[in-house]
Amino acid sequence: SYNYQQHSVSDFLRQSYGLSMDFNSPNDYNKLVLSLLSGLPNEVDFAINVCTLLSNESKHVMQLEKDPKIITLLLANAGVFDDTLGSFSTVFGEEWKEKTDRDFVKFWK
Repeated sequence: SYNYQQHSVSDFLRQSYGLSMDFNSPNDYNKLVLSLLSGLPNEVDFAINVCTLLSNESKHVMQLEKDPKIITLLLANAGVFDDTLGSFSTVFGEEWKEKTDRDFVKFWK
């Protein structure tokens, strides 16, 4: 059986090693960002589907202010990148090209 305790760090050890004592539980939008960043096809598809559902008019609407990186990552997954340093063009454009057979530069030309 799996030992879940290996992931628990006591407050004493946290303080001893100078680790943060503040726990920030991720919200649903942070989880969408992590799914979009993962590069795992099922995770990315799931996140895009959730964003599509939330963008529809309903009682649950997309709240982009909760994590603005969602827009950047959705565009990056479609091969649209900004020109700033640290953009996702390296990851999505070059590194994933060989792993996923997606050539965004060729697609948009």
